[in-house]
Amino acid sequence: MTSNIAIYGGVCLTFMVFFFFYLGFVKRYNAPFYRIVQLDLFINILCYLNTWIAIRLEQFSACIPFLKALEETCPGLQTIFRYFTNYFMHYQFLSASYMSVHRIMVMKGEIRGKNFWRRCLLVFICFATVYSCSPNLIFYRGFPTKVAIVNGVLSKVRNVEMYNTVLDVTAILSVIYMVIMIGLGVKSVQLVKEFAKYASAGSIAKTLTRVTAAYGFLYCGILAWSVLTSVDNNFSFFPDFVRSKNTILLAFSSDAMTLSLPFILLAFDGNVRGHLLRKVYSVRVSTVLL
Repeated sequence: MTSNIAIYGGVCLTFMVFFFFYLGFVKRYNAPFYRIVQLDLFINILCYLNTWIAIRLEQFSACIPFLKALEETCPGLQTIFRYFTNYFMHYQFLSASYMSVHRIMVMKGEIRGKNFWRRCLLVFICFATVYSCSPNLIFYRGFPTKVAIVNGVLSKVRNVEMYNTVLDVTAILSVIYMVIMIGLGVKSVQLVKEFAKYASAGSIAKTLTRVTAAYGFLYCGILAWSVLTSVDNNFSFFPDFVRSKNTILLAFSSDAMTLSLPFILLAFDGNVRGHLLRKVYSVRVSTVLL
């Protein structure tokens, strides 16, 4: 299973990196919405790469010597990587919700200036960077799981009380995040219906809202798994098999969002899909003619 994760993860990571630069260098994607998408891609790339050091490589026995050497060279680094798995969960929520808020405000016609949205994006990045640390700083103030070399063996030392607090806090925040995402999604759909009477504007609004809604729906799946994990920690209703594979299952649920945005763009954004297909078709025809 872990080898399959590595294969599809590598392919999807390649797509994410490609789309990050593609949206940045092609002039037709200079709208503020695509800058937000770029930010989201960047955060997801960092999140995915972080999970390899934090939780994935330990699934491969051949990688344990590398992780041990990393801990010997940079003590505490793997502990920080583990902390970042929770940090990025909050950042991903903020990024996904900001994308929805942008769509709502633009469709309502309240603010349309590109310069305004560029400034807003900088403010948002500063806010999200600080906020994503706040659950740790406010509620548990430390690392629930520390990686260290104990008696020559690479080990994970867990503070059970703090770990339980982290699960409970994450579950409560996940419920709040889901309510916010659902509310933003409902509001977006309502506005799209209002735009439907304007053919061109309605089409654009519907396209970008589909991208936002699909992405938000997948993020709610990750939040739901966080809630279920916390409930299981208190009431133990998961089967032993599921509990023993929870880390891998969490990786799959996380990947559902982290790696999905390029495919959502291809599925719902006709602007991106059409332009890419024309490029591919043009290259193919040129190759045949040569």
